[in-house]
Formats: sequence, C-alpha cells, structure tokens
Amino acid sequence: MVLCRKEISYLKMSQKEREQLHAEFQILSSLRHPNIVGYFHREHLKQSQDLHLYMEYCGGGDLGRVIRDLVRTDKYADEEYVWVVFSQLVTALYRCHYGIDPPDVGNTVLVAPRTKPKIPPGAVTILHRDLKPENGESYPVAVGPLC
Repeated sequence: MVLCRKEISYLKMSQKEREQLHAEFQILSSLRHPNIVGYFHREHLKQSQDLHLYMEYCGGGDLGRVIRDLVRTDKYADEEYVWVVFSQLVTALYRCHYGIDPPDVGNTVLVAPRTKPKIPPGAVTILHRDLKPENGESYPVAVGPLC
C-alpha cells in the first residue's frame, strides 16, 4: 500500500487553530468511503511541534488539476467522465452529511423523498463548508479515477 505523508507544523498556531486541527483529525479518522481519501494514522513529533498525517496516496492529483489541464488544452471533459465524477462527489457528500451510503436510485428517481434519511446512532455527520476541486487532494472528498 502506498501512502502519502502530509506534514503540518503547529508551532505558530493559536490554541483555537490547534483545536480545529484536532477536530479535523477526528473527522478524518471516522470517514470510510471509496470516494473519500483514506486517513490511516497521525504521528505527533513533540520536539519539532510537527504532525505527520498518513493518508491514501492519490497519484493522479486533484480535480482542480484535471480542470486546469482541460482549460489549458482548450478541451471539454467527456460527458461520461463528468457524470462519474459528479456521482462520486454526491455519494461521498451524502456519506458525510448523513453518516450512511445513499439508497439505490431504483424507480423513484424523480419522486422527492418525504422524510430525511434516518441517521444511525453514533454516526458521524459532517458539513463540508469549503468545497472546491483542489480539496480532493487535501481534504477527504476525492474522485475515483484520480486516486
């Protein structure tokens, strides 16, 4: 298994920033989904006040790079690719928001649900407030073909 290591220095962080960083670790360690970058371990180096995060390696880069490459070459993404990326993002966000996988589409695709999904007891729910293509590399949501 190939992992990547993200190195974070907390030497100049405020107490609030350190608490936010700790909360992010808790979130990352609880997420397991094929379209969310896997988090495996963190290493705390007290001497240098560094943290090393060990995460799934996504050798293809992030969605931002794919978009920049398309713009640079004056091309459009294939519709099938767009739908694949879109469905991966939606299923990953559904897992974040409800703590469970989305139901199968079935025959009710155009029928609006009457109730919100039941969140299982103990499930972690997350609202991602900074969605952008580049975050696939540094935050949990990633697209399959790139990883």
